[in-house]
Amino acid sequence: MTGSESAPPVRRARPTAATGGVQDVLARVAVVGDPSVGGARGRLAWWYDAGQLGAVASAPPPGDGPVLVLGERRFEREVGREAALLADALGVGVARRLLPHGPLAVRYLAEVAASSWGVGPARAVEALDRVGAGTFSAAWVPRVGRLSSPAPTLGQHLRSWFPGGRGFLAEHVPGDRVTPALQPSKAAGPARGPLLVAGELPDPVRDAVVAAAGTQEAHQVEVVVAPRTRYGSDRAVEMVALPADVPSVAATEDAGRQCPVCGLSHTAPTCPFCHAGPAPLDVRGDQ
Repeated sequence: MTGSESAPPVRRARPTAATGGVQDVLARVAVVGDPSVGGARGRLAWWYDAGQLGAVASAPPPGDGPVLVLGERRFEREVGREAALLADALGVGVARRLLPHGPLAVRYLAEVAASSWGVGPARAVEALDRVGAGTFSAAWVPRVGRLSSPAPTLGQHLRSWFPGGRGFLAEHVPGDRVTPALQPSKAAGPARGPLLVAGELPDPVRDAVVAAAGTQEAHQVEVVVAPRTRYGSDRAVEMVALPADVPSVAATEDAGRQCPVCGLSHTAPTCPFCHAGPAPLDVRGDQ
C-alpha cells in the first residue's frame, strides 16, 4: 500500500509450505520506505511512504492483533516513529525490524513474514529473521555520483567520471559496500534460488552476480522503488536472491514457549512484540 491510497481491501495470508497449511489469517505486516512505483502493490504486506507522518496509524493493515513494522536500516527513525504512533493509536503489540537490505529484498522478505503469519505473528517475525540472514541483495549502478547508501569511496567517485567500465555494485548483503561490478563479494550461507532482477543488467554483470550470489539463473521482476530515488540513477538495477528452500529456512523444530504477557508463541529469548522474557521461576517452594 502507498500513503496516497484509500483504505485497503482485505488481504489474507495464503496457506503455503512455509505456514504448514494453516488456516487463512489477516497478515498485519507494514513496510515503511521510499514511495512504491507498483512492484509492492497487490501483495500480502502493506507498503507505506516513509515521508508521510502517521501513515501506518491512519490506515493500518486490516485485522486485529499485533503488527510488524519493518523497513530498510536507513529508515530507522521513520520505522520507529510509525511503530510508536501505531502502538499508541491501536493499543496492540508492535514489532520492529530494520533490514540491511535494499527495497526489493525488503519487499520479498516482508512477503515471507506475511505468508508465515498463520503460524503465529511472533513465529512469522522469527521466519523473517532467519530468511533475511540468508538473503543476498545488491544493485548495479553505472555511476556512483548520487549513491549514498552504501557509500562509495573517493576513488570510486573519481573512476565514475571516466568513460568505459562496467559500473559498480552497491552491495547490501554481504558487505554493505560498493565494489566494481565484475568483482562482487562472494555470498556465504545457504543455497539460493534465482537472482530476481528488477531491470536490464549488462550480461557480464549478470553472470558475475549470479555466480557470487550462489545461484544458477536470473529472473526479471517488477521494480519496487524508482531507481533514481534509491540509487541516484534511472539506469540502476536492483536484485535479490532468497534462500532456495525458504520454507525450510523459515521453519524451526523448536517447540517454543508462550509469552507470559501477550500469549504469543515464540522461540527467541524475548517476544518480538511485547519484549517480555520467560516467566520467572517460583523458587519459594510450598508455603
